[in-house]
Amino acid sequence: MKEVKRIESLEQSLKEKIEHIKSLQIPATESELKNELQVSKKQLSALRLENEQSITSFKVKRDELQEEISLLTAQSLKLQENDKIQQEKLKQFEVLLKELEDSKAALEISLAESKKSAQTKVLAEHDEVLKTDKQIVFNKQVPHVKDVVDLLQRFGFPETKSEELGMALDIDPKYFDEMNLKSLTGCVIQWTRNSETKPSFVSLSRALRSINETVIADKLDQEISVERTPDLVLAAFDYHFEVLLTSLSDPKAVTKIPYGDGIIKAEVLSQMGIKDLDTGCFELLCAIRESIKINYNVIEIFANVLSKFPEIEQFGKALLKNIGAIIKVEAKEDEYLPHQKSSSSVEIMVPHSIITDISSVRIAYGKMMYNVGKVLKSSIEDFEALQDFIGSCNSDLKNDPQFHDPSQLMHVIEKGCSLINTSLVCAVAEEFQVSEVQKYIDEYNRIFTKFCKLLSELLSLKEKVADSNCQTITYVLDRALDSTTMKDIKDILSISSYGKIVLIHYYN
Repeated sequence: MKEVKRIESLEQSLKEKIEHIKSLQIPATESELKNELQVSKKQLSALRLENEQSITSFKVKRDELQEEISLLTAQSLKLQENDKIQQEKLKQFEVLLKELEDSKAALEISLAESKKSAQTKVLAEHDEVLKTDKQIVFNKQVPHVKDVVDLLQRFGFPETKSEELGMALDIDPKYFDEMNLKSLTGCVIQWTRNSETKPSFVSLSRALRSINETVIADKLDQEISVERTPDLVLAAFDYHFEVLLTSLSDPKAVTKIPYGDGIIKAEVLSQMGIKDLDTGCFELLCAIRESIKINYNVIEIFANVLSKFPEIEQFGKALLKNIGAIIKVEAKEDEYLPHQKSSSSVEIMVPHSIITDISSVRIAYGKMMYNVGKVLKSSIEDFEALQDFIGSCNSDLKNDPQFHDPSQLMHVIEKGCSLINTSLVCAVAEEFQVSEVQKYIDEYNRIFTKFCKLLSELLSLKEKVADSNCQTITYVLDRALDSTTMKDIKDILSISSYGKIVLIHYYN
């Protein structure tokens, strides 16, 4: 059976091979075989030509790619070089910028020192002028024509002797022919314009005596020897006028306090907001000058106002020093007006911005008490024990009407605390082991401590208070405030004033 199958398999294989041989179609003759070879050669030649063309094309593209690669490489190197140059230029720019900033800082310091030096020089010159006797200060003023004419006419000086008086006053005789100097007014005008003779009331008195007008000269001497405090005070203000004009950086802020005291009129205050800095300063100083002419004591208040602003404090002190030789500067009795500084007291102006900041501390305190109150209410169930504990810590709270109402005990605790003292609420939390409230207390203490540090820096308390021998600190506000805010301000300033006695004043 196996043999039969093997024979059949061989027969099948033979048939397949015969079929394959037939399919090859081998040329039967030699000529056909040659033709077939020729066709194959042509096909091979065509393929070879095509391959050569492909190789040539490939070489061309390869060369093009190499050129592009070379170009890109060169561009990359150039970019790297440019980047390196830019980095070097940036470094040079940073160095130049730093040098410019250093130069700017040095220039600002130099300008500040120059300005300070110039101001000090001006103040020194003013001090030298006002160190002399007040009578001499008055006599050094160039007499005004109207004042001289009024005095001479009041004393009965004869108009007919005007030319003779002019000659005695060293007026050049040619002026009597060229101008109408035979009148008393014309004579006085020419005399006051004579820079060589340096006209003064003293020289006028001598001239009167030289023409035998001794009685009038005596009256003049008596008139100018009488203490002229208003004139002297006005002269002191005038000597400081120019330096104040260039030194007031915020005339509107300086104006508010004298306006509150009724020293200057409302229209002057309104003008401060619409005029430029120079005009505003001039308007303010002119308004103060007019007020001094009406009441010379105004200069004391104005000098005190200047002393409260750090940037112009030195000018206020200089003015106070100068007028101190003319009038006795005394502190006001009214607690709402400025007080003259003494060795045992320091006066500090409180900017309004600090009052706003204190309000933010009050809000932080209220937020802390609110959150602590919620936690304590939900955590403490024994209100009788809480009541006893509060009474033991602060017996005054027992008299509070809300003390015996369990629902109001948190309000009682709040009354026992303040912005600067949270010891009662801390003691309650500790006694009844309510640790959840500590985070609220710590957050408030952080805000409060930060504010006190900022307050001390803004008011320069270490320099003005800690390092001085004063016993009392008077903090001056620019307006009246509600009682709660006033208490908050006094509490905070009290713990920031290095153990000194604290007074709070404000301007009406």
